[in-house]
Amino acid sequence: MAHLPHSLPGDFAPPQAGFWPGMDNPAVERMEAAFSREMNIACAILDVAQSEAICLAGARLVRMGVRVGADCAINLKALEEALRAVRRGTDMENTVIHLMSSPRRNVCHGCGSNYVSARAEQSCPRCGSPDSEMVAGDELEISFIEVERP
Repeated sequence: MAHLPHSLPGDFAPPQAGFWPGMDNPAVERMEAAFSREMNIACAILDVAQSEAICLAGARLVRMGVRVGADCAINLKALEEALRAVRRGTDMENTVIHLMSSPRRNVCHGCGSNYVSARAEQSCPRCGSPDSEMVAGDELEISFIEVERP
């Protein structure tokens, strides 16, 4: 098991146009634009995973987990499809990737309660205080990598 989790870079530049070469189709172009962020995130995830495998003397990636916070505004279905697309034809094509959604969690400064909230400005359900701090839900990280050594 590798030394993880790894946080992924937050400044994702969209991939260049024509990600799916040879498909000059307006519907595909719209799909590229809609999912370019998730495609770029998928590329970053695989780059980090491959770097970790290299650090482990060229071990083959078998399985990995990616935790995506609810506040990241990442479409998990689109990310899943992007991961499938960018792995196709690579040595990571058969790597199993588990995407896990992480809810927004707050801690109340009034009573110390730790709670899940759907939005940033939600008051503490225990004491009603609006004074809280988000402690989870904005992460994008590789939570585990399982490798097979040569």
